[in-house]
Amino acid sequence: MKKKIYIDINDTVREFSKQYIKYFNIAAIDNKFNPDEVKYIENDLYSPFNFPSKKDKEDFEMDKFVFEVYGCAKPTHSALPGNFNTWLNDIQDENPQLEVWFISPGEYHTQRQATLFFLSKICSRVNGVYFPKSIRETWEECDILITANPKFLADIPEGKNVIKIKTLYNKKIKSKYSSNNFMNIILEDNNLIKSLI
Repeated sequence: MKKKIYIDINDTVREFSKQYIKYFNIAAIDNKFNPDEVKYIENDLYSPFNFPSKKDKEDFEMDKFVFEVYGCAKPTHSALPGNFNTWLNDIQDENPQLEVWFISPGEYHTQRQATLFFLSKICSRVNGVYFPKSIRETWEECDILITANPKFLADIPEGKNVIKIKTLYNKKIKSKYSSNNFMNIILEDNNLIKSLI
């Protein structure tokens, strides 16, 4: 039986929150902060960022710094690209019906272009890249989700499995399965994935 693993890119594969902070500080006239002292309102990645208006936030994310934030971020670990492709080959050799996809929910237009640029740098061999418009849409074909996103962790449909990647903004959300980072999953917790397939 075919199964799908979705890997949410932000803060799982791409160092998104650090890059967002870096360029928010460059863009901000006021409200700059030390990246090591960021205080999140629980379950909200965007809580520290006080944009004057919704339009200012959209300009930052989709125009002025879209390439820097979405395209130029580093992988969450320098050895991730090579290790990920080895893991992907091994797990799909053992499970020929398994599909592994990257997802990045809620991205549009230039954000998607920049994300595809980021993914081209890590030379991944996943089955595809998916940009779901909503949480509900994501779950339609997903069996196992690896994510740091609090919105996914807060509402898991019956029969679906989620592996939480721990971050500062999701630490109070409980999850049956969790890991400190994605590298741990592919190098040390590989049996966890295998047990869920």
